[in-house]
Amino acid sequence: PDFSARGKLYITAISCLGSDVTPLDEIPDDTACAEVINAIHQKAFGFPILSIREGGASTRLLYQAMVKSKLFQESPEPMEGSVIISPTGLGNGNLPNGHIGIVSKDRNVMSNNSFNGKFEENYTIASWKERYQRWGGFPVIYFNRI
Repeated sequence: PDFSARGKLYITAISCLGSDVTPLDEIPDDTACAEVINAIHQKAFGFPILSIREGGASTRLLYQAMVKSKLFQESPEPMEGSVIISPTGLGNGNLPNGHIGIVSKDRNVMSNNSFNGKFEENYTIASWKERYQRWGGFPVIYFNRI
C-alpha cells in the first residue's frame, strides 16, 4: 500500500465512493464538487484544504489555496490520489463552472455527481479533458498531496 499523503487521500476517496459526502447540502449538489473534495481531505487529514467560510466551495479559490500551500505540489501527470482541477473563471464561457476530483486507478476520476450528490467514478482523464479543456476551455491541473 501507498503510505504517502497522496495515498491516504486516495484510500479515503475510495472509501467515500457511492456516498453523499456532504449530506447537509450547505452547497447545492450541482455546485458542491469543491466542498466534497474539502470534506474528503478533512476526513483523511483532520482539516479541509480551505474552509467553506474562506471560500472552500469555490474551485477557483481552492486552486489558489493549493498553489500557495506547502502541502500540495503541482504534478505534470496524474497519479492515483492526485487532485485534478479545472478552476471556475478560467474557461471560455461554454461551461459556467469548472470541476474538481481525485484521480483513481486506470486514469479514472472520482468526483461529485451534480445530479444526485453522490461521490462517483464518473470521468476518465480523457473524458474530463474533452469536457473541461476542449469544450470548456479550462486548464486541467494536477496536484499531489505531500
